[in-house]
Amino acid sequence: MSSLQSRNVIQLVDQAIERFLRQCVPLPEATIELSFEAPDKAWGAAVTRPTVNLFLWQVKRNAARSQTGLQQREGADGGIQRKPASPVVDMHYLVTTWASELDDEHLLLGSILTCLLSYSTLPDEHVPDELPRDGALGVGLASDGLRSPGEFWSALGGRLKPGLEMEVTVPIDVYAWAMTPAAVDSLILTSETMLQRTRPRPAVPAAPRLTRRRTGTSTVVGRKPAPDAPATDSSEDG
Repeated sequence: MSSLQSRNVIQLVDQAIERFLRQCVPLPEATIELSFEAPDKAWGAAVTRPTVNLFLWQVKRNAARSQTGLQQREGADGGIQRKPASPVVDMHYLVTTWASELDDEHLLLGSILTCLLSYSTLPDEHVPDELPRDGALGVGLASDGLRSPGEFWSALGGRLKPGLEMEVTVPIDVYAWAMTPAAVDSLILTSETMLQRTRPRPAVPAAPRLTRRRTGTSTVVGRKPAPDAPATDSSEDG
C-alpha cells in the first residue's frame, strides 16, 4: 500500500474491523449501529437504538514485531527490488455497547468478547485490498490496561460504562520498492588495458648522495661522484 492512497491506514483498518465484527458476532446492520466516534455525553444522548462504539484512543509502535533489514523481490523486468522492512503499529480501540437495557448491553459486549477470543488475526476476506493480507493483521484483547476506566471516562466527560480494549496489529507499508544495481559477474580487458597493466614504469633517478671533505680548517660539502666518473680532489696543498 502506498502512503499516497486516497484512504489512510486508519480508515482502512476501521473498515476491516467493521466487516469482521458484523459477520463474526454478528451485528446486523438493520438492527445494530456501529460507530467510531468519541463516546462523550453529547454522542451518548443521541443514541436511539442498540449501538457498538469502537473508539480509537491510542496508536503506538510494536517493538516486538517490528523488523530491521531489507525486504527483497523480483521486479517485472527480472531485476531485484529492495526496501526497508515495514514498521508495525498497535491500534487500541475501546469497545463499549449502548442500549436502553443493561442486559442488552452486556449481551452485545459478551458476544464481541467471544468473537475476539476466537481469532488471532483478521480473516483476509474482511481486509481491504490496500492492506497486507495472509494473516498480517493481528486482532485480540489488549494484554495490558494503560489507562484506568475512571480516568478515561473522565477525559471524555461521560459516565462510567463497562467495555473492553481491542488491539489490532498492523504492518504499515510506507517505503517504496527501489531497483538495486546489477551485480558484476564478468570483467572485459581490452588490449589497451593490458598494455597499461604490463608497460614498464619509467625508472626514477636516485637522489644524489652528499659527501663532506675537510680542507684545512674548512669543511666542504659536495655530491659524491658517479662510479664511472674520475675522482677529483678539490683540496688545496698547504
